[in-house]
Amino acid sequence: MRRLRSPSPKQFALSTRPERQLFYRREPVAARIAAVRAHDEARCAQRRESMMSWLKIETQGSIAALEHLIRKFRELIDTDSSIPPELRGALHATLDKHLIEAKKRILLKAL
Repeated sequence: MRRLRSPSPKQFALSTRPERQLFYRREPVAARIAAVRAHDEARCAQRRESMMSWLKIETQGSIAALEHLIRKFRELIDTDSSIPPELRGALHATLDKHLIEAKKRILLKAL
């Protein structure tokens, strides 16, 4: 059985077939392993960025529900003719304050 020899650097440089260049590449094993690891880490980082944690999703859902509730109160305030215009401004300011405080509570709870 004949043993395959590695080509000399001159033969390697003269090789025109790309598959042979890959087969005979004289790259150290450690460098190849490092390159594969770097590629795998980059792919894992992309996956982590694309997936959202359940906690983020739950927090965003809570904030969306809260904003919907406040928006309904605003519609009620604006459409009710028994509320004087001076009081409407004060009610909207109060709703703004409560909305900010509630968002803070939700975000702090998520930490």
